[in-house]
Amino acid sequence: MNRLTLLSLGALLVLAAVVNAVGNDFESDCRYPQSDCRNVVSLYAEADYAVITGTQAELRVWAINNADETRFVSFSAYVGELTAFIDEPFAALQPNAAKATFMRFNAPDCFRGVEDVYLKARSCNADGTSCAERTKTIHVFVTPTEECSYHINGSLGVEAYVAPLVRGRPSSTLTYVKYFDPTEYDVRVSGAEKCIDFYAGDWKRVPLTLLNRGAAGTFDLRLLGDTDKINAMLGSEYVSLTRNDASDVFIDVQPGRDAGRYWVTLQVLNGVSVITEKDVCINVQDKYEASLLMPKYVRVSDCQGAAIKALAENLGTAGDEYAIMSDPFATPSQETITVQAGERGTFDVIIDASSLKQGTTTLHVGIASIETEKMVAEATTEIEVVSCSAASKVEATQTQEAESVRVTVTVVNDLNTSLDNVSASVAGIPSAWKVQAESGVSVAPQSSRNLTVVITPTTSEEAVAPRLIVKAGDRVVGEQALPAISPKPAGLTGFVVTALSQNMLLIAVLVAVALLVIVLTGRRKTEEEEYREKLQTIKKSIIE
Repeated sequence: MNRLTLLSLGALLVLAAVVNAVGNDFESDCRYPQSDCRNVVSLYAEADYAVITGTQAELRVWAINNADETRFVSFSAYVGELTAFIDEPFAALQPNAAKATFMRFNAPDCFRGVEDVYLKARSCNADGTSCAERTKTIHVFVTPTEECSYHINGSLGVEAYVAPLVRGRPSSTLTYVKYFDPTEYDVRVSGAEKCIDFYAGDWKRVPLTLLNRGAAGTFDLRLLGDTDKINAMLGSEYVSLTRNDASDVFIDVQPGRDAGRYWVTLQVLNGVSVITEKDVCINVQDKYEASLLMPKYVRVSDCQGAAIKALAENLGTAGDEYAIMSDPFATPSQETITVQAGERGTFDVIIDASSLKQGTTTLHVGIASIETEKMVAEATTEIEVVSCSAASKVEATQTQEAESVRVTVTVVNDLNTSLDNVSASVAGIPSAWKVQAESGVSVAPQSSRNLTVVITPTTSEEAVAPRLIVKAGDRVVGEQALPAISPKPAGLTGFVVTALSQNMLLIAVLVAVALLVIVLTGRRKTEEEEYREKLQTIKKSIIE
């Protein structure tokens, strides 16, 4: 990467002041009753065009009292970013008398550019009831010395003035032509002395100043270089400058998403001739910004944890990896998340509700850019912790069927998170009875779901006070008392089944008795048949 190097911050200054001693005069606050303001006081400078160089620049100015009475004259000046002082700012002038003094300029270290200095002479009578003012505009062109120059890509960025030395120290010189009217064009451009940093996608305006040190004219402006890559556009296509005039122009820049160093060149033309040009360096940097979205409010129960969804959106111009941070009672599902520019990524924040008291708590979550090591987005969620019984409702209806009882259970979840691993069971019934119930069911947030429990009595015992119990995991979320459940209906078959279930010895006796009856019944039938056959034989023999 090319590096912009500033060779020196504190150095001697070169001041170039362009003084218009003929134009730019005007009057204000004139209350002299007998004559025109222009005839009351006159303000002059020693040069029509002056170039001042050195650590301190000075210019001699004077005022003339044109009135027919004694006038009190004061000098003042507005100098912008420069500093200036006037040697003798006050004078009492007799009619037609003049007062001359020096105005001295100074500029900040390594200052470069153009400043408009407004010099004012104010003339008043003795009691201050009549005053007149004359003002002149002075363009001060400042060029720092070679020690304040800089290099871009190994080349000197701008011109620099090397002041003459007297006894080893820079000297101050004054050069001027009293009636100078140049015929050649000489335009200088100041501003953008080093690479200007931009964030990709941002809009910014680059100001430049054009100073005409030559003949008056209208100059066309043209922008060359990487204009399309950084969407650079001139604020104006031409500028008209009189002699010793200055004007500001702007380059509007809005780079795309591609970071890097770009160059544009401002050319000042008169016709087809290039009078001067200025290179402007634009350093486009990646922007690292993001947003974090989370629910504003979540209601969780103290019987289980809750997972809150968070969405991180990369609003920057480059992909970034974010470190996820949260309060101690919350745990992110992952330590970091990587999101490309313009895209979104999601992660969960697991809430340990058992460590929180019932009530409202604020959850703080933030993401920090690993590239910049700065927090780029934060979000909060209000968490209401409630008990399991308050967070859910259980309603049951009981239906008698032929040989069983069906219980339909409705579980209502009022939480913003799901109830997981929900199961139903019935207590207070004989352990030998058969029970079929659903388990491992999830109930979505703000919804309800039905579970079915089928109870089949298998004994003659009655369930006097059965009770329905609904759990989410290991925690009870609801209970409800059920009506009494009758035992299995009894008949002959029921009697036998009951006897079998109560006394195995009695069962064996009953079986033996039954077999004996069968045997005796079969034997009795056989003897009667033999007797009848014998009787039939006797009857037959008698007849014969």
